[in-house]
Formats: sequence, structure tokens, C-alpha cells
Amino acid sequence: MESHDAVVIGSGPAGAVAARALLDAGAKVLMLDVGRTLEPERAAAAARLAAREPEQWAPGEAAALAGEARTDAKRPKLVFGSDYAYAGPREARVVQDGTNVLVSHARGGLSTVWGAALAPNPAAEFDGWPFGREALEPHYDAVAALVGATTQARPSDRARRLLSRHKESAAALAGRGFTSEPARLALDLERCRNVGLCLTGCPYGAVWSSERLLDSLKSRPGFAYEAGVRVRRLKDGAVEAEGRSFRAPKVYLAAGALASARIAAESLGLYDKPLPMLYQPYFLAPFLATGGGGDPEAERLHTLAQVFLGLSDPAVSKRRVHLQLYTYSAHIRTAVDDALGPLGRLVPGARRALLSRLCAVQGYLHSEEGGTLWMTLRAAADGGPAEVRLTAPPAGKRKAAVQRVLRALLAARRELGGVVLSPLARHGLPGDGSHVGGTFPMAARPVGPQTDALGRLAGLPGVHLVDGACLPSIPATTFTFTVMANARRIAAESVR
Repeated sequence: MESHDAVVIGSGPAGAVAARALLDAGAKVLMLDVGRTLEPERAAAAARLAAREPEQWAPGEAAALAGEARTDAKRPKLVFGSDYAYAGPREARVVQDGTNVLVSHARGGLSTVWGAALAPNPAAEFDGWPFGREALEPHYDAVAALVGATTQARPSDRARRLLSRHKESAAALAGRGFTSEPARLALDLERCRNVGLCLTGCPYGAVWSSERLLDSLKSRPGFAYEAGVRVRRLKDGAVEAEGRSFRAPKVYLAAGALASARIAAESLGLYDKPLPMLYQPYFLAPFLATGGGGDPEAERLHTLAQVFLGLSDPAVSKRRVHLQLYTYSAHIRTAVDDALGPLGRLVPGARRALLSRLCAVQGYLHSEEGGTLWMTLRAAADGGPAEVRLTAPPAGKRKAAVQRVLRALLAARRELGGVVLSPLARHGLPGDGSHVGGTFPMAARPVGPQTDALGRLAGLPGVHLVDGACLPSIPATTFTFTVMANARRIAAESVR
């Protein structure tokens, strides 16, 4: 068997960027992955769309592939109408009690369905970490370059109006603790055709995912990729999978925060012991913009976040709140049509006016505002992989924090150019939004289940946790960007 300097477990954003950093340092890398891919018939349909310009598509062709644009806790976001990105409860061996933590076995992990938003943690949010913002700065820059970070995506007509309003009201917004800026996205502007399919699957591959990086790594000397491998534990210097074993001097665990925590816990024999897991409290609320607008169904636009709002107000939260404004999308169209029913066909002008004004605000709060959910590992009677039980904390703290944010948005309605419809807000369960981690947090002087600044656990020599499982806290800003920057930092520093 060919020898490797490092094994990377997982092909999501953390694993892919860590593998690239290791290759750049001259290491030979083997990536192990479950590696599920989109069903062949759906992939072929997407390829047929990508081979033509949108004007050449048959009526309804893209919509038929996208499937139903409706998302909630029971129906996660699909890509090309498929849920292949998610492992089912039995397959993942996860029992959820009041939580909604997703597990992915897909090639590219949850980056196949992410929102591509990029905002670094502010310097003030690194307290309690074993390093400051300056340690991640070069890695934020490198990741931004890698994913094609841009604020130059074509804004929708409604987003232009909102951003103009925010600029005019900047001083008043600042007085209320708000900042506003165009969304920064991992979006390839050369590939983007502004056809509004970002949230249901872009046939042109304009929305970055680590699948793209993995494709480029496969052409590099020293890199090997094996799919169909489900790692169970690390034992005596070996990576044990179902029926197989792999060895390398270093192992980088990047299977996703829950899967990595499970592998580490099972490797250490931490059965029947509740382990902490952090999460970002999350909400999604309708936002009704003021003033008229054009017909968004006739507009060429992207449907990722259009505007980033920040909120820093000690009366709301001791930590910064991150908010993303979305304008027209198929999801909003579905919500409007569900609400109007047959009336929408009878009064199309009213439907069009509502579509032009209805937006969505997605809010994330610091993990301190949510309390801790608990992960308990239970050995399987059949000797197979352990079962994980997740237990949610009481809901009162996170719901109160979300209500404070909603009140702040409502108070700033004039400056923001719209009204948040608070009674219709959906409070996420712990884990909604897929921003979880912190089970084995980095610390300057690690004790117990803590890791050091390079994600190393006592008892697992040569193993580095590089995904969300090692974060000391989860600030409100975009989770994946910081996870990728930290994974790159650990990989680069571990081979110096």
C-alpha cells in the first residue's frame, strides 16, 4: 500500500482546505470519505442545463429539476430536488431530542447545500480562544481567494433599494447599533447567469463548494481520494473504517462537527458521558420592505443573501448579532402562493406587489445565547458504530434572545426600509442552520476533552481536529468561513 504523510477524514470545506494546505507543504495526503454523490439522472439533467444558456432552456425545465422550494425542520434544503447530501437518522445513528443537527455523507459535505456567505469573526469575538484574530487573518485571506469571495454580485432591484436606504440612514442605523453592507459571497461571477437557482441547485456551478476544490486536488501529485469509507474510530495509530484500516503519521479529522466528535469520543471510549455541543441560535422571519418595486419574477438575479446586517447592542446581546437579508427567491414565491391560495390568481397585481416587497431575514446569534446541547455516545449492542443521542437545552434563553433581536429590527424599521413580521418568525431548533461544534474546544492549556491550539487531543497522538468540533465558541458571523480558515491554519502549522 502506498504510504502517506497524512490522512484527512472528510471532504467538506474543512477537510478540503486542510488537504490543500498539506499538499502545499509537500505532504502526501490520503482523503477518506463516504463520498455520496448526486443521483446520476439528476446530475445528467443538471449537465444538460449547464450545456446551454438559460434562454435555450425549455419552459419549466429548470423548475422541474429544482423540485419543491420549501424548507423547514422536517424538509431540509434540497439540491436539484435531491436530499442526497443528508444522512438519514438510521444511517447516521443519531437520536435527536429537540435538536436538528444535520449529518452529511456527501462528497463536499454540507457545502453542497450551503448559503455561501462569508463574514469573518470580529476581533472581539476571539476572547476565550487560544489565539486572536491576527492568527487567522492570513488564512481568512487565503480562503477568500480560494472560494472567489465577492461583494460584486448583481443585487436585486429590491436589494439596491434597501442598500440605498441604509446608506442614507447610516448614522441613524449606527445609533441603533446596526451596520449594513452588500453580502460577501463565495460566488463565481463568470459562471453566474443570475437565474435564481442558487438555493435549489446551480447547474453552472457558480456557488462554490468543496467538491470543486476536491476536483482540483485529484490532479495533484501526492493526493489520493477514497470514497465509500466510513470511519468509525482511531485506535493505536490506525484509522479504523468498516472492514478496513489506514495508517499515516498524522490524521486530520474533518468529518463534520457531529461526526468528528463522535469519532473522537468513540476513539477515547467516552461512552455514556454527556459531552457539550455548542450551536448558534437561529431564526428566519419575513421582512416586508416599504415602497413599490418591479416584477421580481421577470428579473435576472441571484438568490443568495443580498445584504449583511450587523447588530451590536448590549441591551440585545453582549455579542454581535449577524443578519442576512434575502429578496425574491422560489422559496419566497412558494410562501406567497401558499398564503394567497386561489386569490393570487384572481388578483395577480396584488401577488406581484407582495413578491416585490417580501424578503426574508435570517438571524444568527452567538452560541453564548443558546445554552449547551448535550451529546451522549452509547455503545451498540451489535458491536457496530455507537449511537449518538442529542439533547436540547431549555428553549427559554434562546427564544428570549431572538425576541430581543426582533424587537431591535422592528424599532429600526424606518431606517432599515421595512418591517420584520415578528409573529411569523420561525425559531430554529438547536442545530438548525448546521452551525454546531465545540465538543473538543481548543484551549491554551487544555484539560479534559479540550484540544490544544492545533486541535490535538491528549490520548490521540498525531490526531488533529480541524472542523467545528474544536471551536471554543461559535460567534454569530458565518460559521463555515471561520472553520475553513482555522482548518487551514492547523494544517499549515502542524507540518512546519
